[in-house]
Amino acid sequence: MTKWFAVICVTLNYAATHHVTVDKGDTFNRILKQHKVSSTSIHQINADVNRLNILSTLNPDDQIDLLTCDKSHQLLSATIQTHGKQYVLNKAQGHYQTHPIIIDGNIKIVSISSNDTSLDPLKTRVLRAHSSLFPNTTGMITAALKNQEIISLKVTGTKIAYAFLHKPKSGFPVYVSTNKDIIASAISLTPVNYSRISSPFNPERLHPISKKVMPHKGVDLAAPINTPIWAAADGVVSHRSSDTGYGNMLIIKHNSGVHTYYGHMNKFHNDIQVGQKVNAFETIGYVGSTGHSTGPHLHFEARLHDTPHDPLSFSSKLTTKIDKRFVDLNYYF
Repeated sequence: MTKWFAVICVTLNYAATHHVTVDKGDTFNRILKQHKVSSTSIHQINADVNRLNILSTLNPDDQIDLLTCDKSHQLLSATIQTHGKQYVLNKAQGHYQTHPIIIDGNIKIVSISSNDTSLDPLKTRVLRAHSSLFPNTTGMITAALKNQEIISLKVTGTKIAYAFLHKPKSGFPVYVSTNKDIIASAISLTPVNYSRISSPFNPERLHPISKKVMPHKGVDLAAPINTPIWAAADGVVSHRSSDTGYGNMLIIKHNSGVHTYYGHMNKFHNDIQVGQKVNAFETIGYVGSTGHSTGPHLHFEARLHDTPHDPLSFSSKLTTKIDKRFVDLNYYF
């Protein structure tokens, strides 16, 4: 029988976690049945057993964490500590697979519920990344950060979803799935929690103050004064000013000829300066109505080689192509 040195069932309306210490004679199948994992999951694992050699070599005192769906008892994932190493078991491309978990002292792991309202800067950035990558999912979010950059993210709800940062030799960085398919470009298209679009991208807009036809080179995202604004992607601040019609404005230079503009801010965050490196989803300023403005909003522009594009569809201009043979999926959790 399996010894339950610790059994933790954290009910979050969608999933439960069980921690198990392997006893002599235990098999992975037996452990799954003892924890009432669905027969569907067990049959699928048995069908994929040739891919899962690590499961047939369990030793006494190995540690296993099972993550199951709270209602269907489907196995979402498992973390296995055996032979002095750690592995994650999950489902990808229709099959269960195991991957070694990388131990790296330079990696910081951040975990938070999607419903959390934390003011911690790192957790806030993780929540923003989650909203950008998986806007229609809820659950527990776990992210791995290296040098302040979110390099992988996992969401555990009724299903489990992964995103891995990939930087191709040419083209803009992207996040990919366990199938190595592109989920999204590594850029936030609306870098503020806004209430409405008060003015869309429009090359022939009639300016609300001057009443002259003046191109609107970005999108206006209306929000209350001092709503935080974040960097759309990793980059370096290339411009800061307060003496134009854009009021308090920043320009950030990114990879592959991309620049983003942030106008009419009430104030800059922590006196941010030109030449300063910023990370994606990091707070850079706060919504205001400075300069030529009729109300509090963020004027956001996205430019590729100095040509303005509609920020809401800007990712379609970033024609990154990847060769799946050179995509590494690094599991840190």
